[in-house]
Amino acid sequence: MSTTLEPHRPLFVSNCRKDPPFAASLTERIAMATFPITVDATALSNTAYLIIGPPTGFNIFPPNSSALGWTANSQAYTVSMETGDYLFQIESGGVNSFHFQISATGTITYAAEYAAFLSGEGTSELRVLGYKVQLDARYITGQVFWSGNLAIDNNNLPIPLETFNLIPLDTYKVSASDENDWAFGVDNTGKVFYDQSFDYAQGGFLQGAGTTKLTLLGYPLLIDARNAGEAGVRISSDTGVPFATSGVTYANLLPGCIYVLEFEDGVLSSATFRFSDVGVLTLTHQLPWVLSLDKFHGVPRLTVNRVTLAH
Repeated sequence: MSTTLEPHRPLFVSNCRKDPPFAASLTERIAMATFPITVDATALSNTAYLIIGPPTGFNIFPPNSSALGWTANSQAYTVSMETGDYLFQIESGGVNSFHFQISATGTITYAAEYAAFLSGEGTSELRVLGYKVQLDARYITGQVFWSGNLAIDNNNLPIPLETFNLIPLDTYKVSASDENDWAFGVDNTGKVFYDQSFDYAQGGFLQGAGTTKLTLLGYPLLIDARNAGEAGVRISSDTGVPFATSGVTYANLLPGCIYVLEFEDGVLSSATFRFSDVGVLTLTHQLPWVLSLDKFHGVPRLTVNRVTLAH
């Protein structure tokens, strides 16, 4: 008698996936892990900042600033953060602030070159200390303000002589108006830098490259409006320059701004000028004002004449 063995049949057939659905890979589990991370940037002079990173690619910290989505720099914040790379940003649209990382164990890491202005590597608290940089605008006629997209703690107040805590960045801007097209930077050692052609030694308007103090010298200009036929002269009332009833005034001015002349107190004329970054004057005028340039004892002189219109 022969016996035929039937093939072995399983007791049940499973239609489940080979691995349980919750069995994510080690890499996936690390990527999904979050850790309580504290960031304290209150030492900086900036009033707001962004921290850009996973999972959204937008600011992950509390948007408590009046600026859209910005974090008010008024206290330290603790937020659950995933492992990955993060950008600390202090300028709208800026991408050249610094990066830091959250490791798989929930500790902070960053490049060695940042160690002088950051602290907290290997811990769960990042402190952004910045560098002390002094700005001296006392040589400039009128008022100088922070400009551009930066949020600095005295953003609406003039800068005479003041020290700020700043992080490395190459797009810091100050101006007598919002029309500035030049910038200076702070490097990873806390030293000021700018285009070499801007330096006083090259005939420019700045001083202090390679140091922790930036001095704004401006470009000198003598304005002679004695023949303008009006009450006197002033350079744009919003610069804080007083009205000169003599019709003659002297100024040290920053480049990039459009300055408007007044020949009656508080009344803007159609006579304007601006300095380029290298000190070249550009004039714009309409009748009855005629502007001309020459030099007086080596100082550039802008002369204003009033032309009598024929009827």
